[in-house]
Amino acid sequence: MATGSEAIEAIAQATGIALVTVGSAAKILKQHEPPLYARSKRGGGRGAAHVTPTDLTNLMLALCITPLTDAPKAVTSMRALLPSKGGFSTPFLPGDTLGAALDNLIDACSTDRGLSSIIEEVLDPDIEVTRFGKDNPYVTMGATNRDNQKRMMTRLCEYQTANMSIRAAADAKPTSALTTSVRIPFALIRILSELWADTRRRRGAPLLQI
Repeated sequence: MATGSEAIEAIAQATGIALVTVGSAAKILKQHEPPLYARSKRGGGRGAAHVTPTDLTNLMLALCITPLTDAPKAVTSMRALLPSKGGFSTPFLPGDTLGAALDNLIDACSTDRGLSSIIEEVLDPDIEVTRFGKDNPYVTMGATNRDNQKRMMTRLCEYQTANMSIRAAADAKPTSALTTSVRIPFALIRILSELWADTRRRRGAPLLQI
């Protein structure tokens, strides 16, 4: 059964990110009110909290944030991102916000390994998290074209704040100096879906409502 601690270990092993770093990100999320990651009752044992898709999405996004102390605010902001008006869309990310879309993607892949394989093998997508300063996150999901030696990304969808102008944010001073970008491989989504599948299988938890 995937407890919060077991998920931390699995993510660290899969990504190569130091266990202490993943653990620190989870701790910061747990300390937020309301908690943004599975928080156990005192004493552990039977009170150990088990991860949900929301917990896993939050931790995945937090690991894109530097410094980690910004993670709670940044994760909350990213979860609320909306699909770009007139932008790209994909049936693989159903949901009104980025947070709901990623939660539902983890859930869907946990019940349909075929879907997970198709997305990973055919599209080989990456999720790219970009921050223009501290308050302007921008997230895209793109597919990799392997016909060429270079990795050519085709954007499948993009999420941003309701009134954000990407160009304006990029040109802003001095926040443009704080711009960071991190890519999340779909392989991590698959691993997170397996953790959720284990939790749901053991606890009989229902599917998310898409």
